[in-house]
Amino acid sequence: MSFERLLERHGVSVTLRSATKTVVDDIYGVEKTAYTDTTIKAIFSMKTERDELKVQGYTSDGKTVSSIAEVDAVCYVLPTSQAKQFDRIIYDNTTYEVVRVDKAILNGNVVYLKLFLKRIEE
Repeated sequence: MSFERLLERHGVSVTLRSATKTVVDDIYGVEKTAYTDTTIKAIFSMKTERDELKVQGYTSDGKTVSSIAEVDAVCYVLPTSQAKQFDRIIYDNTTYEVVRVDKAILNGNVVYLKLFLKRIEE
C-alpha cells in the first residue's frame, strides 16, 4: 500500500506553519521569523524510545553525536509539504515545533517525511 493511500485512510488535517527567518540587524545577528500557514494531511504517532534517542543524537553503539531537543510526538507527511526544522505543526489545539526531519527513501525517491515534534507554548 502506498503512503498516499495510508494518508487518505488514517491522516488528519493539521496546520503547517512554515517559518521564514530574515536578518533584521547584521551587527547583532537579530532575526525576525515570519510564518505562513497551510493545511496538510499527516499521520500522528506517539514517540518511541528509539525516536527519543535518535533526536538526542545517540548512535546505535550508544555514543552521543549531538544534543538536540526532546521529542513529544512524531508525524508523517508527504515530501511535497516541504516541512523543515523550526516549522510548526498545529494539531488538536496543540502547537509543536519540528526539531528534526528524516526522509524515507525508496528506489531513490522520497516517499514521506518523518517529523520529530516538540510541544511548545505559544
